[in-house]
Amino acid sequence: MMRMQALVTTAVLTMSSTAMTGCAVSREGGARAFQAMTKLNPSSLDRRSLPGGIESACSRGSITWVVPTDDGGVVLVDTGFDDQARAIVHVVGDRPIRAILLTHAHVDHAAGTAAIDAPVYVGRRDAPALRGEHAFAALYPHLGEAFGGIPIARGPIHEVDDGAVVVVGNRRFRAIATPGHTWGSISWLLDDILFGGDAVQSPLGDGVFPAPTGFTVDMRVAYDSLRRLRDVDIAWLADAHYGVLPQPRTAIRRALERDHSDVERLVYPGLRPVGCGDDPPGT
Repeated sequence: MMRMQALVTTAVLTMSSTAMTGCAVSREGGARAFQAMTKLNPSSLDRRSLPGGIESACSRGSITWVVPTDDGGVVLVDTGFDDQARAIVHVVGDRPIRAILLTHAHVDHAAGTAAIDAPVYVGRRDAPALRGEHAFAALYPHLGEAFGGIPIARGPIHEVDDGAVVVVGNRRFRAIATPGHTWGSISWLLDDILFGGDAVQSPLGDGVFPAPTGFTVDMRVAYDSLRRLRDVDIAWLADAHYGVLPQPRTAIRRALERDHSDVERLVYPGLRPVGCGDDPPGT
């Protein structure tokens, strides 16, 4: 019942804000509705721990991973649902942000790029969204573009393809194309840590799924992307809503067992957390 109430609240707030004053207000209404849902059913804080001094900042249900570099700066992987990036500023402090790596350009991952003057690296087919152009075909993101829009990135945009390498200080990130959720989805591999965005989610902390239908443009392609990760040496999976899954390779192989029918590909846990709780509270 609580989950149903949260979903109704989301719909009402989003429609109301759209009707009021257009894109910015609509986006803010949707973000606050999602924020309310995460407060009702947040994912576990202990799933946001990674080695190597990597921290996390959560804004309205979406995780930004904050990766320190040896020159005193940081790299951000995704930028959350807040176009003022308040949670990120709270965690980063006075450290310079050297680069932003996006797993994809949906608003709940890319909104913070509007507030941060740093180079943005994003999959080539998602890059138009950061310039204010339409880029998405899945139902809910398409509606989000139409009614709420995506904030324009403040820093320069670099379009990346599969296999691209971004080196910042002592950190070396490799782009692995994982389309399906969006056509330009990228998973970023740092040593044996994979930042999977919404292409590779672990909502319950023991299994792996692409983001559900309605948010994912092509589920067959999404499972093909999981297959690309099957033999990658990954010790830690870090998704952008639920957090960390250690040693995910077995879970990825189990997920691929669902890739035998259109019905099984649509399976996704119904009773799950909505996303992370906010840092700091109230942002």
